[in-house]
Amino acid sequence: GWDKVVLVHKTVAELVDNWCYIIFERNREVLHGVPLSASEKDRLFEALSNEANTPVNANLFLNGKTVPVTRDTDSDDKTGAGNEIYLNIFNPTEIAGGTTKYQIARQVVFDETHDTSDRRGDITLLINGMPVIHIELKASGVPIGEATNQIEKYIKEQHFSGFMGLVQVFWAITPENALYFSNPGEIGKQLNSTFFFRWADLANKPITNWREIISGEQRILSIPEAHQLISYYTVADKEKETLKVCRSYQVYAIKAIVSRIKAHNWFTDKEQRGGFVWCTTGGGKTMTSYKAGQLIIDRGYADKVVYLVDRVALDSQSSKQYDSFSPNGRTVVTTSSTTVLFNSLKSDESKKSMIITSIHKMSNITPEKVADRYDEYEKIKKKRIVFIVDEAHRSQFGIMHQNVKRTFPSAVFIGFTGTPIFADNMREGEQTTESVFGRTLAIYSLADGIRDGNVLGFYPRGESTFDEQELREKVALKKANALSKDDARKDPEQWKIYKHYMS
Repeated sequence: GWDKVVLVHKTVAELVDNWCYIIFERNREVLHGVPLSASEKDRLFEALSNEANTPVNANLFLNGKTVPVTRDTDSDDKTGAGNEIYLNIFNPTEIAGGTTKYQIARQVVFDETHDTSDRRGDITLLINGMPVIHIELKASGVPIGEATNQIEKYIKEQHFSGFMGLVQVFWAITPENALYFSNPGEIGKQLNSTFFFRWADLANKPITNWREIISGEQRILSIPEAHQLISYYTVADKEKETLKVCRSYQVYAIKAIVSRIKAHNWFTDKEQRGGFVWCTTGGGKTMTSYKAGQLIIDRGYADKVVYLVDRVALDSQSSKQYDSFSPNGRTVVTTSSTTVLFNSLKSDESKKSMIITSIHKMSNITPEKVADRYDEYEKIKKKRIVFIVDEAHRSQFGIMHQNVKRTFPSAVFIGFTGTPIFADNMREGEQTTESVFGRTLAIYSLADGIRDGNVLGFYPRGESTFDEQELREKVALKKANALSKDDARKDPEQWKIYKHYMS
């Protein structure tokens, strides 16, 4: 899908014309071979301006796939004249294939705003004509902050609004350093360096050389990876009105989970242990688990994804976050009772394909307890169910967990934990995390979190839990009690202790 001709020194208006042409090429059949008129282009651009006016809305706009536009009544398209048609603008699953088109724009000439003129962006990646990734470059030896400051300046000058507001991810790159972050959106909002991320390898070692980022083993600025970053690994947090982008270790964890489920042979492979993700506090477990479940369902690798939590408080908290992460028209089903949970598992409705519940409710569903609905239970057993277990620590290793595995013998279990149990830290009679959930799929440890500033660092210092003076007194008293009066007289120091404690 690559267009090898680089678009150089194009104005934003020229990029919009390029976008409209690509839309026509992608929708020739729907448009009956008649290109969009000037007024139809205006209506299309108006829809974009209204629906994609923030980074969050832009993300939802892109993932909406189609946009309705009314054809002119006097259009040469006699079949569609005066009718509303739906134009395919972006397909998040059509990556490096289909009718997807990739282009690079260099030195885009931004629209003049206020007193600004001759502002040009360095490099922009266009997917189907739409700007989705923007890169600012600085020379060797120049601090990376110069590039992030440039992006911030352009945002404040409103150059990343309107059509250019579709940009989802910014990159700041020098030959020795590279940072990426999601579009913050708000005009005048200062960029928060807390959310500047470095791409890293599978061992969480940051990759700073630009050549590795575009063509190395863990490349991200290449196709299909860059397209996947936009389609799969950005999250529109509707509640916080914030666009989020996954960190590299989250991407690796999501990929590992999805690959594990994709490779699973349902109903012939009896291995229920899908593996576990070791992710420390502050590592974004909720977002990672949500995206993994969403991709599993979207790609048809399972019929149900059940997010399993061990506390009612987590049930409520996580369901709120999952709903905020869900695209428009989709939700994660909550369960107020075991009956509601059972009915949701039984349902074939696509809107009930993702469920969040507590292990207490889930463990109440056993063959014995649902004997009066056994035919329905047998139907549920035939579904491809993935359990994603949050906080997969000791509380998930007991009888309830065993009950769930027994009730759903064909299900696959994926665990998330920041405190895995290994042979060297297990208690007597306890199981390791691997014995319960299977192999480690991805790791983001406490040390990684402290290094990246996602977890506060700490310095362990031994603190006495007793009074030191009191201890010295006890030792001296013990020594005095062990001495006879005659022995104590032989040593002046011992005699002093003896007299003090025996007086």
